[in-house]
Amino acid sequence: PATATFNQLLHAYAVATRASDAQAIVDDMITQGIDVDHITMGTLVNAYAKARQPDQAQRVVDDMISRGIEVDRVAFNSLL
Repeated sequence: PATATFNQLLHAYAVATRASDAQAIVDDMITQGIDVDHITMGTLVNAYAKARQPDQAQRVVDDMISRGIEVDRVAFNSLL
């Protein structure tokens, strides 16, 4: 499956406030060598924000920065 397919699944988990499931998907993507992009990680930030886990959301943003992934305004706004 392509990154876009996984991103759609992540979005569904974010809407359902199932952040731990979204994290598991991202972990699997990384393990399988599937590219994670700013949409993937921004959706994960959003999932943690909706689940009221701001420390985890910040951890994902820190991971984005360390991976050289742009922290776009959507991800940033999710932290607010």
